[in-house]
Amino acid sequence: MQRESACLAVTVVAVAAVASLSRSGTAQITTPEQHIAGPPDRRADVNVTEYPNMEPAIDALPDEAARLECSWDALPPPGGHLQGIQMRWDAGRQEHLVFLSHDSFDQAYVVVAAFPESLDRPGHVVHVHRFPRGPLRHAGGIQLAGPLLAVGLEDNRRRDASEIRFCDTGNPADWKPLPHLTIHRRGEREDCTAGAVAVISDNGRLLAAVANWDSRAIDFYRSSPGRSIREAACRMRWLSRWRADQADRAGWTPDDRCGSWQAINFVRDGRGHLYLFGFRRDTGTDTVDVFQVDPTAAAGRQLRKTASRSFHLPAECHFLFGGGVSVQDGRLWLLGTSRRFAPYATIALIR
Repeated sequence: MQRESACLAVTVVAVAAVASLSRSGTAQITTPEQHIAGPPDRRADVNVTEYPNMEPAIDALPDEAARLECSWDALPPPGGHLQGIQMRWDAGRQEHLVFLSHDSFDQAYVVVAAFPESLDRPGHVVHVHRFPRGPLRHAGGIQLAGPLLAVGLEDNRRRDASEIRFCDTGNPADWKPLPHLTIHRRGEREDCTAGAVAVISDNGRLLAAVANWDSRAIDFYRSSPGRSIREAACRMRWLSRWRADQADRAGWTPDDRCGSWQAINFVRDGRGHLYLFGFRRDTGTDTVDVFQVDPTAAAGRQLRKTASRSFHLPAECHFLFGGGVSVQDGRLWLLGTSRRFAPYATIALIR
């Protein structure tokens, strides 16, 4: 198989594309997070299905983030920091579930916290999923595809290996790891890490993006056709690599800057256009960069920047620590985190 990436890869999963109906019965384009039913309409929120493309939806978001808090009765493992955040609505529990990836001195883990539907009270930790101890101790940015959570694990010391793990979180307190779907990456120092991961269903197949150290390069993978998530033969084939130092920036707006994105997430707009959100903090500012994505385009042209927006987060929250996108009942929410649990975590919510 021809490839520009030096990374060794991969095994992953196919997920069917989905569409949902709004409460008015109108068909909506959805991201995979919406496999789970959403809470009642919040008319003040930005509904991505009401916009012909993503740029005005980003512009319509407020400048200021709301503040949520999440308590953890246990003492977190020593070392590390929060890195990725995702949220989905659990119809059975009638709660928002927030997933927070974290590393430590010797083990990566993901904390699951439950929040009331109104989000007017603090959340509390309901589960901690711990990955095996070892060199892949650093959990990076994450993304949900329905109840399927993709987590990038990397060796943050040698910086030459990573894996993308997949778990069914349908029962948030009893995850079902899917080891046959693991993506294995190995290569030169800082080239095949997995600091940030994005996944989304794409015409019945899974499209994944994996960013290496400081997102200097992003590898795209797409699952083989006709394979179910449960089939051991399901594979993800390397599709292309985008490199920041070789990017064709003609036509980028509002600027031609790339970022050291600490989290990346896929989202679709109301017309089904695919976008990649990159979360960064530099020069004291928390910024989301938005790119329209065509992973089959020529090298350097897979990403085209269409928007960039800075936000005011609570003082202890930054996209450097954790960032993510959630689409709740068609509505676009952005999330950020504090650095760690101490003994609670602060979450920034922009909606």
